[in-house]
Amino acid sequence: MTFIIIRAASFHQIDHLLGLSIVGFKVNWLLELGGIACIAIAAINHRNFYLKQK
Repeated sequence: MTFIIIRAASFHQIDHLLGLSIVGFKVNWLLELGGIACIAIAAINHRNFYLKQK
């Protein structure tokens, strides 16, 4: 039972964090765009590495 209460409290805190705004941007948006940027950078690096191998 304690585990369930701790998990519920953790989800509430994370939900609160994602709803916060920093300089007018929601933290959720910043995390999502950061993830997309990481994938884009990795794809560009992979493409550049592949083109150098040819």
